[in-house]
Amino acid sequence: MKKLFELFNILTPSQKRLIVGVQVAVVVVSLIEVAGVASVAPFLAVALNPSVIEQNQALQFAYQFGGFNSTRNFTISFGIAIAIFIFIGNLISLLTMLAMTFFGLFLGESLASRLYGFYIKQNYLFHTKTNSSLLTTRLAQECSRLTYGVFAPALQLNAKLFIVVVLSLMLIALNPLIAVTMAGVLGVIYLVLYVLVRGVLVKNGRTISLKHQQRYKLMNETFGGIKVLKLTGEEIKYKTNFTKFSKLLARANATTMVIGLAPKYVVEAVVFGGGIIVALFYLLDSGSFDEIIPLLSLYVMAGYKLIPALQQIFSSASLIRSEINAFDVIKEDLLKTVNMEESSVHNAPNTSVQFNNEIRLSDVEFSYDCNQVVVKQVGFSIKKNTMVGFVGSTGSGKTTLVDIIMGLLQPTNGSVSVDGTEITDNTFKSWSRHIGYVPQDIFLLDSSIKSNIAFGIPEEQISNEQLNNAIYLANLENYIAELPAGVETLVGERGVQMSGGQKQRIGIARALYHNPSVLVLDEATSALDGVTESNIMSAISKLASKLTIILIAHRLTTIKDCDCIFLLEKGKILDRGTYEELIEHSEQFRRMADVAPNVGSA
Repeated sequence: MKKLFELFNILTPSQKRLIVGVQVAVVVVSLIEVAGVASVAPFLAVALNPSVIEQNQALQFAYQFGGFNSTRNFTISFGIAIAIFIFIGNLISLLTMLAMTFFGLFLGESLASRLYGFYIKQNYLFHTKTNSSLLTTRLAQECSRLTYGVFAPALQLNAKLFIVVVLSLMLIALNPLIAVTMAGVLGVIYLVLYVLVRGVLVKNGRTISLKHQQRYKLMNETFGGIKVLKLTGEEIKYKTNFTKFSKLLARANATTMVIGLAPKYVVEAVVFGGGIIVALFYLLDSGSFDEIIPLLSLYVMAGYKLIPALQQIFSSASLIRSEINAFDVIKEDLLKTVNMEESSVHNAPNTSVQFNNEIRLSDVEFSYDCNQVVVKQVGFSIKKNTMVGFVGSTGSGKTTLVDIIMGLLQPTNGSVSVDGTEITDNTFKSWSRHIGYVPQDIFLLDSSIKSNIAFGIPEEQISNEQLNNAIYLANLENYIAELPAGVETLVGERGVQMSGGQKQRIGIARALYHNPSVLVLDEATSALDGVTESNIMSAISKLASKLTIILIAHRLTTIKDCDCIFLLEKGKILDRGTYEELIEHSEQFRRMADVAPNVGSA
């Protein structure tokens, strides 16, 4: 209950009001259902013994008010009225349950949407430290478990609980001894069963969370590294692990389902067996069926309503007890979403960044989680419409430094500014619009070349002029011209139907599509052959008069035309200058150019 209240408090005010409204509707429906059950006994009493009309003031009033002239006509009309009432009551109950079910599902999905929004709004550093399979599991599985295993059954549990309470009060009013005895027996049965299985349900909930996460991680590894998996011949090992996780998951889910259904069979025997005993008791006491049948029918109808309601309460409680563990998994993140829209980070006024003169780094330092400093006391400026390169050995801090320049990482100390405007969380969005980024590993959609170049833009909004310009600058014209479907050609999942060089050129075209003022190439030509690389670099060099170009070099031949090259070592700028200047006065740069021209990535 504590966790359910915590979950309730995470909801928006409008969602809380809807839940209260749903509960009011549930009370009304419960009263209608009980009224339908209660009306059966008087009808049977009238049908078996019409003289009851004269003995009962309510029936006598209805008889006179309706202007009936015979008990037969009254009985028929009474029966039709009760049938219509029960039909309408059940219809209202059905509509209410449907509304509750839809509301419960949409409630859960709204939390998933909030959580998704929270994750994509986190800074780049968050995503470098968080496994993507973990986020996928939380969104796809844990939120789904909250939706189908907590919200929906919780609303149904409340609905059935009201019905059970009102029916029980009615039965107590008719015969306190039998009603209390029945309630005590059923209560003890369900309580004992729940206490016995509670530990199993908690364990199952934890198992379900863990095995879902392990399966998602395994699937990501499998399909993300299928080429290596094939070459190493480890398919059987991955298949064995997937089967093991799946079996444990299936066992936990199946156990929870069986636990939820099991009490039904015990309770049916108790209720209907008890009904027969009650009937025999009255028969022996009075010897008349006329008195027994109306009362017995009432208990049968009440049992007909009570058993499914009690079963739903137990199964819902069992399911919630098992699936509430999903809330524990994502609780911390969900709590952070409560005031997410009011967050100063995401809703503070975004300062516009203009880039007309220079990008300046002042005493920039950076470290991941206060560990070893990756970038140390770096300071320099990049003039607009110049081309600069960053080189250095693996781990020298090249990529980290460029991520800081792009605003993806915030410096631990120091600052990055553009024309005097510091790049912070509040200015990043504006600054990012100036940047076109080409990584070493290009992520491609399982879609057309056109959609991949105009990444994230709806089909109807793609500019053919920008598209053709980007294709021309990325040297893709000849390749696309040879394809039967042209730019509509599908690239396959992750670009499996394309060569590495073709994927890189699509990545370059994507970066150029938005007409950026800064083009960042993070070893973007590393997969290209020498001729293609030369052609692309030649085209890029021609753009230097219109664009500021930042290169992280894989081959030093790609940075020969740079206006300035920064040589990094252990997070520090060891030297800087043009290609010729560094060749002349930097022994390390000469070694890189002459002995080891291919430099690994940072």
